[in-house]
Amino acid sequence: ALGAVACCFFAAADEPAPMIQTFFNANVVAVVMAMVLLFAVLPIAQNYELLVISFAIPFLGIGLLIAQPRFAPIGLALGVVTATDIGVQGAYSANFTSFFNGNIAGIAGILFALFWTLTVRPFGTQAAVRRLMRASWRDIADHANDGDPRQHTQRHTEFRARMLDRVSQLVPRLAASASEVSSDGFNEVRVELSTLALQRELPNLGPRQQHAVRRVLRSVAGYYEARLKGKLEAPPPALCTRLSRAQSLVRSPVALSALVEMHVSMFPPAVLPAPIPAKP
Repeated sequence: ALGAVACCFFAAADEPAPMIQTFFNANVVAVVMAMVLLFAVLPIAQNYELLVISFAIPFLGIGLLIAQPRFAPIGLALGVVTATDIGVQGAYSANFTSFFNGNIAGIAGILFALFWTLTVRPFGTQAAVRRLMRASWRDIADHANDGDPRQHTQRHTEFRARMLDRVSQLVPRLAASASEVSSDGFNEVRVELSTLALQRELPNLGPRQQHAVRRVLRSVAGYYEARLKGKLEAPPPALCTRLSRAQSLVRSPVALSALVEMHVSMFPPAVLPAPIPAKP
């Protein structure tokens, strides 16, 4: 039963094995605590006051653990399992053989759940992060290659919602995995929104400006396609040059803002060109 509970409690996590390991450790400690209370402390608690004092010392400490977010899962497991194993009745009737047999079986069940989880779910958070990141790269490459500006207004809302949903899934996973790409999820959102803004603004640009922006979009699409194939890890210098060139030509505030946003997202240390002075 405890093996099934351990699997079900943490099944929704990307990496359930460490949580099951913590649950296993807490159960071992709880069994030891329950054994001490049941066979060493309770026999000498001859009245209600002594019973309260006997339980107050360990359970007040467990309550302090539950009040701390970091230790709450451990404290909860200690409190529940210890209280269950003690099983206070109207009359003292503890049996060491039954207690030992039942609790060893429970610990063995949790240990089996840990080994089973390590066998069938060995991938963990990194696999989920990688899958979400690759989905973002694929969307950016597709949208940068899409040349139909008539559908971009509707797609902007759709893809913005999708990217933000992806970020909400990435943030806790990146925090848990201490990934080196912790900022990539946010950068992808900025690049994606900038790409859609440039696609929508293309019909309002002049021929030279359209040509420069299309070169940027083709480079963006090529870069993320290369990332999907594992050929590139960082944006190529040619893309930085094309972004700078497009910013020097474009006069549309919307397009210029999108280009700057894209430049900052893909090349954080890059020195952006000076603002174009407004015409008198």
